[in-house]
Amino acid sequence: MAMDDATRGVKERLTEVLGADLLARLVRDTGGDEEMARARLSYLDAVVYDLEGAFTAVGIRSWFTRLRLRFLDGLRPIDLLCGDWDPGSAGALLVARAAGSLDWYV
Repeated sequence: MAMDDATRGVKERLTEVLGADLLARLVRDTGGDEEMARARLSYLDAVVYDLEGAFTAVGIRSWFTRLRLRFLDGLRPIDLLCGDWDPGSAGALLVARAAGSLDWYV
């Protein structure tokens, strides 16, 4: 993906917090659509920003992979953000809502 400086900075920040493997799982499957990849990075940056007030990087990575009983009906955020997802989709909006509520407890 060809990136401008701002997008590159977001990707570097997210790689530091989420790790390269988790970030790759969340951003892949865009079918080469660079605009969608940028939109996902921007969305993830906002979600991570919400979580940083309550969690360390390790806690944030865990948040994406643990079950969330509240808001996500027992699903993991990563379950809703894998494959062909759009930042405006219902699942992505639920994840953002959960992060914004700092739903850190199960």
